[in-house]
Amino acid sequence: MPIYALLLAAVAGGGAGVVVRRWLVRGSWRLPEEQPSRSSSREAGSSRSSSREALAERRIETTHTGALPRLAWEPAALAILWPGLLAVVGRVDHPWAWPALAVLSAAGVALTSIDLAVHRLPDIFTLGSVPVVGALLAFASWREGDWQGWVTAAWAAGVALVVLLVLGLGGMGLGDVKLGVLLAGALGWFGVTVALVGLLLGFVLGGLWAGVLLLTGRASRSTRFAYGPWMLLGALAALLTMPG
Repeated sequence: MPIYALLLAAVAGGGAGVVVRRWLVRGSWRLPEEQPSRSSSREAGSSRSSSREALAERRIETTHTGALPRLAWEPAALAILWPGLLAVVGRVDHPWAWPALAVLSAAGVALTSIDLAVHRLPDIFTLGSVPVVGALLAFASWREGDWQGWVTAAWAAGVALVVLLVLGLGGMGLGDVKLGVLLAGALGWFGVTVALVGLLLGFVLGGLWAGVLLLTGRASRSTRFAYGPWMLLGALAALLTMPG
């Protein structure tokens, strides 16, 4: 893959990350109960608190009201992911699949920030990304003159829907189910093995993190935690390690 193409992808990814961050900060994705609260007690005690103490109170409140991470990590993440994915599709000789992966990674970065903040995966990125990624993968199949990948992607998404819905009956969130279908379809375009490895790795990583939280006393069996980022990380690992 030419260096200039990777540099352009990095610049474009950074710009897309800025757009994603600004949209997240605007907060239109939040439900009414997810809006950061303002405590009236802070105003009542402001005359007795120092500015440093008031700042500490604000930080504590923000931590418990679903605020986004303070560090604007989205631009840096996409500035790395877009050229990285471009190099991957070049290595496996599927360059036309890059636009679909670019959209998927942008949605994944947004979903990660939202899930970490409020433990929810909005439909606008899970269900909304399915037709966009599907259409871009269809375009890639058309350009390459081979529709086997697209058929496999559709098949993988359908199987994932059934399997994950069954798992959902056992407590898996519907947002995670929708994300799993999206990832299964995108990964399935590259092969059944890639989709299987990506989903299984996501479950393993999420399970290990849940175990760590339980063992360290930071969570109980009823505690909700962000599972989506681990699913996305598993999918990314499967893409980066798939054979050429």
